[in-house]
Amino acid sequence: MDKITTISLTEALPYLNKDQTDNLTLFINPSGQLETFFNYKGKLIELHKEKMKIDLGKNTIEEVGEGLRSLLILSLHYGYNIVLHLGGSENFCIEELFSKFSWYKNDFFKNANFLKTDYLRKNKLIKEEEDKDFFGNQGCYEVKDTARIFVLTHVELVNIDTLLAKNSKVDFDCVYVN
Repeated sequence: MDKITTISLTEALPYLNKDQTDNLTLFINPSGQLETFFNYKGKLIELHKEKMKIDLGKNTIEEVGEGLRSLLILSLHYGYNIVLHLGGSENFCIEELFSKFSWYKNDFFKNANFLKTDYLRKNKLIKEEEDKDFFGNQGCYEVKDTARIFVLTHVELVNIDTLLAKNSKVDFDCVYVN
């Protein structure tokens, strides 16, 4: 098991304001209390539910992918905290889900590329009509420096090795919130 930092629920807020590292922060919170906190302090994207929509045929891969891409680009532009919620399954794989989307590049999560405007523009994650600043100036989209992406799971700590193995292509800084 990788090194896991343990904190209390009340210590979670400072993590949202920390400087972004090259790795994603994976919050492990089996009790589910952190989910409520993130509803108020970030944009919670329930990936486990989006995957289920695809699996059950309620939405196409294209619909879910475009919705996620658009939400990510908008949230990064406004500097929001984005929380990718994996649910409680130790078998959930971010890479497996995201690789289904035409816009996803396998280095999206590497070195915090998702926070680099040039990366997003070069890889066409920003559509032409989205490439504007807050005043509507074309070609001036910027990721706001307060934007962050976090990952949340309700997996029990004893199953975290399985989750990390399933997501071995993504580098995490693991934080257990008790």
